[in-house]
Amino acid sequence: MKSHYVDSSREDFAYSPVRFDYFRASVQGTFWGIVDALGADLDAGEPSPVRGDHGYGMGLTLPTEQRGTVVVLRPGQHEQPSVRLSGWPTDVGVETLRREFSRAESRASRVDAALDFEGDPSPIIEGIQSYAVDHGMKRAAYFVGGDSTGVEIGAGSSESRLRCYDAALKHPGEFARPTTRLEHEFKPGTRDRKSWAWSASAESVLGTSRAASEVLATAGRLLPSAPARTRRTGDFEAWLVWLAQTQGQRLDELLALVDGDLGEAFAMLRQPEVMLARLAG
Repeated sequence: MKSHYVDSSREDFAYSPVRFDYFRASVQGTFWGIVDALGADLDAGEPSPVRGDHGYGMGLTLPTEQRGTVVVLRPGQHEQPSVRLSGWPTDVGVETLRREFSRAESRASRVDAALDFEGDPSPIIEGIQSYAVDHGMKRAAYFVGGDSTGVEIGAGSSESRLRCYDAALKHPGEFARPTTRLEHEFKPGTRDRKSWAWSASAESVLGTSRAASEVLATAGRLLPSAPARTRRTGDFEAWLVWLAQTQGQRLDELLALVDGDLGEAFAMLRQPEVMLARLAG
């Protein structure tokens, strides 16, 4: 059934392209290699020391002309350095990381995608609130300073949080006209989804929020479909995987012993004394 969270008869919004506004990842590369690559592409100034966090060691912050942060931390307790990008330098920084260090072991632990638009934000805000009510999601007003300028849905511990607020008020001087920001905070919870987030486009990250997808679709803006969540592996399936990975060679030896007879091999597994007697004979 088609949803109607936003009145699609309203005047179209002036949307900006979806972009990254925050990106944190462990990167398969050397600390100084990452610092040099980001510094060159962002035309960064002289770096300064910064404290580590979340088990990462001390690192460097790279100043840029645009508002935002560029931080590279040493591995510390981890195998790889960590990079944290926020604000306007994020898009360029993400492009640099993916071009220079796009390897199998790089993973993103948090990615925020933002969409800025002009015009009356109330249809989007009301649409998000309606979606939260319909789906039993936690919702709250979003404050900028002491003012409530929008809405936020999703618990702090959840993989997905969506917020809509007055961007011009939060970042004075950055916008020539009143501007609202729709922002999805995506913190993938599994190894596979962290690997996906490392290479996903900003539109795809925004599309992982089903609330954002449905609300924007009724306003005429389509987002890529969200990737399927990783299906939980049952105990029996996990045992089969463990058996194949750790005992595969022994199982091959057993099949060779009984000339490939699966029934006899299974019987010997069920009755170890039969196996031992055969080996002794």
